[in-house]
Amino acid sequence: EDDIDRLASAVLAELPKSRKCVLVGHSFGGMVALAMLEQQRQRIEGLVLVNSSCGEDSDEARAARMQRVSRALAGEYLELANAASGRAYHPRNQNRSDLMLARQKESEAYGSRAYVAHQLAMASRRDRTVLLAEFEGAKLVISADADVVIPTDKQRLMADAVGAPWICIEGGGHMLPAECPDELARVLADWWRDLPKGNEV
Repeated sequence: EDDIDRLASAVLAELPKSRKCVLVGHSFGGMVALAMLEQQRQRIEGLVLVNSSCGEDSDEARAARMQRVSRALAGEYLELANAASGRAYHPRNQNRSDLMLARQKESEAYGSRAYVAHQLAMASRRDRTVLLAEFEGAKLVISADADVVIPTDKQRLMADAVGAPWICIEGGGHMLPAECPDELARVLADWWRDLPKGNEV
């Protein structure tokens, strides 16, 4: 699917209609969660962005994405995926064989078609900063200390702009859920524990 809004609609259709939800989205998943919030705000009680952004691509970033689309369509997908892997992890995790093997398998399974759709969806997404700032439910921004894909400082500034608490986890890069799963789970559990009772996932 090459459109975030359509992805959001598809996910919303799978959620129980009788319950309100708390959404947690990593990277692209956070952007889908924001589109879900825009479409059915009344069903969302909380939102957590992990290594994500509520903004849109700059003209330069959008042009770079379209170049990657062209290269992927020309058969260079695995080269692009391997290059991205080098930037996705904390420097001290780039030699972890478990992470690298899992990343390789995921890249091969993902394939060029999904990669192209992902890039097109990212390039066409809208800025939802105002939406998140005006959202009155629980919200949280979680970053890794060494994210260079969506820079850590940029995520901190986003949290300030939308009035969300910001937590930075050390020892992780953009693939924080794979690199520091236990610490991320602890942060989410602590945040969840402090939410008002009655929330549903």
